[in-house]
Amino acid sequence: MATYFVYFVELAIVALCALYLVWMERLDGAPVKLEAKTRFLAVVGLCTALGLLFLGLASPYYGVVALLAVPAPVVFAVLIIRPGLLWNKPKLRVYLNLCVAASGLVWVFQIFWQLVRWK
Repeated sequence: MATYFVYFVELAIVALCALYLVWMERLDGAPVKLEAKTRFLAVVGLCTALGLLFLGLASPYYGVVALLAVPAPVVFAVLIIRPGLLWNKPKLRVYLNLCVAASGLVWVFQIFWQLVRWK
């Protein structure tokens, strides 16, 4: 039973990463308030970045990827409070998108590795 819960958590993180990346692409043209969208994306990004750091601490194989993403949770936390900091910094936006994409890919690999190992 605990195995299914672990898979649920891991798949939830991958789904959050996919949701973030898809919605980030649609950020430009939608009529919703920009602050609300940025805050939502910051909350999702904070969850995925913390998931990546957790996986990096739990397994030394993912430590290199997690090391590159150490500032991301702090930046996402700041963006929840001050969403305007992201609007005029395209390099910061690219870095945060890459951190979320890396988190999704690392968790997909972790799920694949667990499925192969446990069969």
